[in-house]
Amino acid sequence: MRLLRVIFQRENLEPLNTGHAGNMTQKLSLLLLVILGSVGLGEVITADGLVWTVTQTPVNGVPVDRQFDTIGKAVAAAGPGDTIVVDSGVYREQVVFPKNNGTTAETPIRLMAAPGARVTVTGTDRLTDWQPEPESGDDVYSHAWPHNFQEGWMTLPHYPEDDWHRLAGRQEQVFADNHPVRQVLSLDKLEYGAFYASVEDGRLYYRDWNGRNPRNVAMEAAVRSHAMLIEGDHIHVRGIVFSKAATRALAGMVRVTGDHVLMEDCVFQFANSGGMRTQGKNGVFRRCSFTDNGQFGFEANHANGTRFEECFTARNNTKGFARDWGAGGNKIVLSENIDIERCVFRDNRGTGLWFDIGNEKCRVRNCLFLDNEDAGLFYEISYSLTATDNVFVGNGWCLRHGNWGANGGLSLSSSPGCLVERNLFVGNREGFQYREQARTTPRLATPETSDDKNPLNWLPAKEASKANKAEYWVWNHSQVFRNNLLAYNGDAQTWGWFSADDEREWPPALMKKVPLNERNRPIADIAADYVAQDGVEPKGRSLETLALKHENNFYAVLGNQKLLVWGCAWDPHKVYSDPSEVAEELLGLETGSQVGTAEFADIPTLDFRLPADHPALQMGAYPHGNVPGVKLGKLP
Repeated sequence: MRLLRVIFQRENLEPLNTGHAGNMTQKLSLLLLVILGSVGLGEVITADGLVWTVTQTPVNGVPVDRQFDTIGKAVAAAGPGDTIVVDSGVYREQVVFPKNNGTTAETPIRLMAAPGARVTVTGTDRLTDWQPEPESGDDVYSHAWPHNFQEGWMTLPHYPEDDWHRLAGRQEQVFADNHPVRQVLSLDKLEYGAFYASVEDGRLYYRDWNGRNPRNVAMEAAVRSHAMLIEGDHIHVRGIVFSKAATRALAGMVRVTGDHVLMEDCVFQFANSGGMRTQGKNGVFRRCSFTDNGQFGFEANHANGTRFEECFTARNNTKGFARDWGAGGNKIVLSENIDIERCVFRDNRGTGLWFDIGNEKCRVRNCLFLDNEDAGLFYEISYSLTATDNVFVGNGWCLRHGNWGANGGLSLSSSPGCLVERNLFVGNREGFQYREQARTTPRLATPETSDDKNPLNWLPAKEASKANKAEYWVWNHSQVFRNNLLAYNGDAQTWGWFSADDEREWPPALMKKVPLNERNRPIADIAADYVAQDGVEPKGRSLETLALKHENNFYAVLGNQKLLVWGCAWDPHKVYSDPSEVAEELLGLETGSQVGTAEFADIPTLDFRLPADHPALQMGAYPHGNVPGVKLGKLP
């Protein structure tokens, strides 16, 4: 592709110089015009500051004092309103945007790949000085290894510090010809195709799959924990690939703590744990890809007002972190007003999209959840989810002990005040689920400062201490589930997994009132460690007080597929096959709902168009708008 980069200077202004503030005679406005000549496209980028070039090969026509060989040097030189343009290359560095950099909404610092450039920022370095180690076995080599990733507060070289994560929780990464190499924990376990990192010896040991001398192999190892730290506000990053880093669990290869950060068209891949972690407010992540990371694609914590638009999250948790603790597509914690729109979550080893602990007023719209091993969308001990116009297909089919109620298309786990409307659930293990246990959660606000005035959401469970916030009882109530289409989900279209001692899922007339010492318990439970062990749960709950409103849904089942199951499989429960029976026994649940067939155009290709006269379309039980990768609408 032929590229022309032309920088125009405003007429009658002095030539650009390298300084800022006192070193600049005048702040200049620039117009960077990029012309993609071979395809006849043009893009105009305006900047109220300087343009800096990063290139590993000097560029003719760009002043020497305006070009750097690392991104970090350019970031250190850049000021508010400046633009940094990066040419193709692998940049082996940790880039830091510091706090208090003077940026504003009108004068952000912009970092972007040059048109057509492939820019990779990585936490790895090349390893070339390999030495044979014949005393350690045939085809064993070693390399100097001065790196110790154990942080001062850690008592063990892995995190979490439990037996499950003795290997998965390590931070070392080695790649041979871009293929990840398996890690072992002692030299005597060093098989072919493995490495061992000895902090004590200061050596990295490697035995190649084919017995090759690693001097003849492109060997890389992660030596930095982060590829980028964005601590300042109003930073814009576009078109950068972030790949491979020795990232601790819950830390993020790219870590964002600044507010109003914009990242577009970026790739986050092959991190040891999470691809990206944001703790900043009002950030926007647009058209980003989070794939093949060791633990999560991305994480968000106290990230109020953050938006994810048209992002792709796939194949995460490659290292096998414990899913009940945290692994899969992502995890969002203690955040409010999160927007997830037109995104894809697929093939994650765990949950596709997971909100956990005290989130509030989050919105998920027009997204695709496809073939995630656990739930497509899991909303746990949080408040006021709005999930509309999404498509859930093939989620929850992983055979995993104890994930009942968290292995369907969408699961509401002890999370009140939610609206689930106009979604499509097809071919999941279960379509829509409630998961209920004795749970508590901290909250972002207090009863006095919150706009949530429902007294049921402020029943205290634990008082605040110096180490922890106050916690409140949280359970499924005040839910609306309407105008959804649920078809051909394996075990049930809807299942209410209420593992609660008070039988709250039933009206009083249907309660069995089985004594607690005679009740069955699940054999396994992924949340067993998080069930409240002390405190007195609220009393007097029954189906009437839960205020669950299910209406105008359309169901389609085949063979032994169940329409609705109410109650846990090990407890007294009932299978319903007719919405009218559900409405009669369960106090109006499923009012106006229908059962029929769903003549989709072609399920395997995600073509979910229906005949124009289909009842689901006529009753509005069908997504509005477009969902990426899916065909929706009426058949011609």
